Amino acid sequence: MSADNLFLPALKTASRKPGALARSFCFVLAALLATSCVSAETIELDGHELHVKLAVTQAEQNRGLQGVTSLSDREGMLFIFEPPRAVCMWMHRVPIDLDVGFFDKNKRLLAIFNMKAQTKTTHCSPLAAAFVLETRAGWFKDHQVGIGARLSREGDAR
Repeated sequence: MSADNLFLPALKTASRKPGALARSFCFVLAALLATSCVSAETIELDGHELHVKLAVTQAEQNRGLQGVTSLSDREGMLFIFEPPRAVCMWMHRVPIDLDVGFFDKNKRLLAIFNMKAQTKTTHCSPLAAAFVLETRAGWFKDHQVGIGARLSREGDAR
């Protein structure tokens, strides 16, 4: 069933039965929320542990951290690009400043940028990126994490 047709049965049912509109609306809302669930994992970057939400699908990557009003020192979002490619990030609809780090396929840090809230300025990886990490603004400097640092994910061989 296509995404367009997903809502038709609920809407047709709602038009036939009084009170069914509320149930149909709840069903549709639950379906939408279920598709927007983002998985999470713990990563390590130069000995610093971070709990990150994963952005793997195009929809998750497009949404990013829009609407997030704060991040703790141990929180972030990890974007995963398979296959690695040129990646540019921007801050439209993100209400807080962020740091962004671009990583190659070997999980080595290629570049770090500070991104200002609510801007359309793009920040691009200098080479093909397999991973992009967004953290609170100043995180990389505060933790003295620089170019060449290695990202470790759960299940990586140590």
